[in-house]
Amino acid sequence: MTATPQAAPAASRPGPSCCLLAQTVEPLVVHVPEGAAPAPGTPWLIMVHAPGENRTGNNYWQVQAARHLAAAGVTVVRFDLAGYGESLAAKDVGVWERQIAEAAATAHSHGASAVHVAARGLHAALLPGPVPGLRIAVLPPEPEELAWWRLHEEPSGDGERAGGRQPSADWEASPDAPADEVDFWAACGVETHLLGGLTVPVRVIGELVERLRAPDAARGWDLTLCTEGGRAGDPCRMVAGRHGLARLAADRHGLQAVLRSALAIGTPSGAGTEGAR
Repeated sequence: MTATPQAAPAASRPGPSCCLLAQTVEPLVVHVPEGAAPAPGTPWLIMVHAPGENRTGNNYWQVQAARHLAAAGVTVVRFDLAGYGESLAAKDVGVWERQIAEAAATAHSHGASAVHVAARGLHAALLPGPVPGLRIAVLPPEPEELAWWRLHEEPSGDGERAGGRQPSADWEASPDAPADEVDFWAACGVETHLLGGLTVPVRVIGELVERLRAPDAARGWDLTLCTEGGRAGDPCRMVAGRHGLARLAADRHGLQAVLRSALAIGTPSGAGTEGAR
């Protein structure tokens, strides 16, 4: 009996993987489209979570979106903003901006074909100035949804801030807060059932609110992902989801698909698309 030669099994193509890259404040969790480490020539997306979240995102939306986009050829970066998740540092706008800038520098050092930045909720105020890619505001609050904080910040007759809080103090969000305060935090991207565990310095909230209330805030974004309605004056607006960031899988998957479509439009032709599926 003559043995029939067996064809050698085809080498399996390495798929997306995940690695850590050291940074000054907190490490980057990097989702790589192919191989064990970032390779030059792919677009990068830096994901910035909302208040009350960490690098996984509420309901794991950032993790799922990162895996989805890596499978489509995009290198995706997640990290804890200082003071959130596993970070023991203080919450500070300047530190957060340095974290984003350092992540962008890391992308450039690895030969990124484009660097996009997406920030959710109140942290859309952290989106940087012009970048060689898209600045994507994910479900940012509308200016009128921030009115509660402005009322809180207005000085009373004795010079104190309303609520008796000074800028150096921490604001502790309470699940038993009045409805208008709960609505404020929900608009900022906080899951309201997690309010009891959230503290943010008053000066930090105030600075972010003022940035988003500025008349030209949306002009600093290349794309806004929002629910129905939203900012009519945005340069570009795409509807993503029905309930903000709901805990429904359908909404998470919809947000992933919208992000993927946006990056396909905003990425130089042919860059990082070889493994898209």
